[in-house]
Amino acid sequence: MPPEDAFLRDVARLESTGMATGRLREFHFALSALFRRYLDRRFGLETEPLTTAELLRTLHSIRQELGISPAPLTALKEHMEVMDLVKFARYAPSAAEQFQAVQGLKDFVETHRPAPEEPRPDSRPALSLEGEGDGGNEKGKR
Repeated sequence: MPPEDAFLRDVARLESTGMATGRLREFHFALSALFRRYLDRRFGLETEPLTTAELLRTLHSIRQELGISPAPLTALKEHMEVMDLVKFARYAPSAAEQFQAVQGLKDFVETHRPAPEEPRPDSRPALSLEGEGDGGNEKGKR
């Protein structure tokens, strides 16, 4: 399963637990872990040992190689800062902040889905250069 689909599936499962309303810290720790797993799988990173600040610096420093423009990184920074406040400072976000943090991660993931791969020239079906009715493999042509 592509990392984008796995992330969105797992976030939907997390949201269905009801943690977002009663166990905010636990919800945000889990959401952060899911997002880091997505980053690891999607971009080949190892994010677990990094603080949020280190992670954001890393993403910024290699953003061009990863195909990430500055605007999504700025938005991601805001969402991750709210998540850190909830996780470490026991901040209670408003319902709007909560929604924006979750939706912001989903938007980042959707925005950075890889484009469908173009068929490689060697995987395209071979075109026959022979004329029609010249004795090819088609039945009834003779």
